[in-house]
Amino acid sequence: MISPRQLEEREIRKDRILTGALKVFQQKGLEGATMDEIARRTGLGKATLYYYSPSKETVFSAIMEKGWHKVNSHRLVQISY
Repeated sequence: MISPRQLEEREIRKDRILTGALKVFQQKGLEGATMDEIARRTGLGKATLYYYSPSKETVFSAIMEKGWHKVNSHRLVQISY
């Protein structure tokens, strides 16, 4: 059983990965980015990074999905007025 604290720590790591990876993608693009560089940027080990995501493409997809959810939630707020 996973404790609430462990779940919170996992979410913090996920956010850390997405934030660090976004910076790497902004600088290097998808083709130029590597999992090594994302791990360095986040300050996490490669094993930890691969635990959360099997490839840079899945990290990129998660960033895009998170951004899309933000856009949609913002649109819903505007539409409800």
